[in-house]
Amino acid sequence: MRKLFLFLALLLSSACGPTPLQVSLSPQRALVGEEVTATLTGAWAEGARVWVGGEE
Repeated sequence: MRKLFLFLALLLSSACGPTPLQVSLSPQRALVGEEVTATLTGAWAEGARVWVGGEE
């Protein structure tokens, strides 16, 4: 019973942990001056800064 409780506690603690940060761009490749959309997951977007090709 104790092992089951420990297993469930570990399972729940790993599920409640922070998610890894990910950024996806749409389209993934764009021409100079073409608009792209960045989707940020795993963090708050407020105050986020994005650099693409060395440009902010």
